[in-house]
Amino acid sequence: MRRALLLLVIGCAPAPAPHHVPAWVSDTKSYGSPSGPSAASVPSAAAPAVPAPSAAASAAAIATAPAGRGTLATRYREQVDKIVTTAHNDRDAFRKLAHLTDHIGHRLAGSHELDLAIAWAARVMKEDGLEVRTEKVMVPHWVRGAESAELVAPVARSLHVLGLGGTVGTPKGGITAPVVVVHSWAELEAKASEVKGAVVLYDVAMPKWTEDKGAGYGEVVQYRGQGASRAAKLGAVAMLLRSVTSHSLSTPHTGAFQRARMAELGLKPAILPPLLDVDTYADARAVAAVAPDTHFGHAVEGLAA
Repeated sequence: MRRALLLLVIGCAPAPAPHHVPAWVSDTKSYGSPSGPSAASVPSAAAPAVPAPSAAASAAAIATAPAGRGTLATRYREQVDKIVTTAHNDRDAFRKLAHLTDHIGHRLAGSHELDLAIAWAARVMKEDGLEVRTEKVMVPHWVRGAESAELVAPVARSLHVLGLGGTVGTPKGGITAPVVVVHSWAELEAKASEVKGAVVLYDVAMPKWTEDKGAGYGEVVQYRGQGASRAAKLGAVAMLLRSVTSHSLSTPHTGAFQRARMAELGLKPAILPPLLDVDTYADARAVAAVAPDTHFGHAVEGLAA
């Protein structure tokens, strides 16, 4: 009865303005493609002109769409709405996050804080009725030292800095070198002759969040992960990076660069293609082709055999 009443109200109410779906939400082409021809593949001459569907009709079409068709946003809209509604009414997840960040803090690999966090997480998950066990593993251990940086010309000024996890220390007397500012990988390569013996500063601003494009984090964080090793290949002696955030008041954000360090340890890291989902065997083959000497690559080869 409640559902019938809701449909009746929707049918009688004036049609609202079309709902704008951001491009990044609908960009799920790799998942759930229709089995038959799409409307776009039908010749225009054979397609009769029909009025645009009302909002109620669109909602009904979404609700009755066959399973396995449409984008992720369409297929899982009802389930996502339930999750969001539940999350808005339940503050337990936020309370757990607050405890983790306020009472334990950072959790660098091998640190005492990580041990505290693991013990706390296991206890809380057991209290929630889950079956939990912890296992001993080997992890790299990096300890933060004292950090400082200063601009010496054209004016003297201390800088707010925070080292990236996994970085190596400077010589005992520190490093003094000219600074080369770049805004992209292309500019880094173009200034290769200037980079040798210099400190490279990646001045790449993180764009603000927008409804259409979402966060620009992925566009900028690559400079944090790869910046040091790519600058070092050109002879740079150090690397500076502006915080990967769109809002900051002299508050440095840390992170880690890992690719070069993994290679030093004999591992074979690979940059995977920008797949939104690995949902099909073809998707898995595409990833395995880029990273053939990995556990994932060998697993996909096993499936082919």
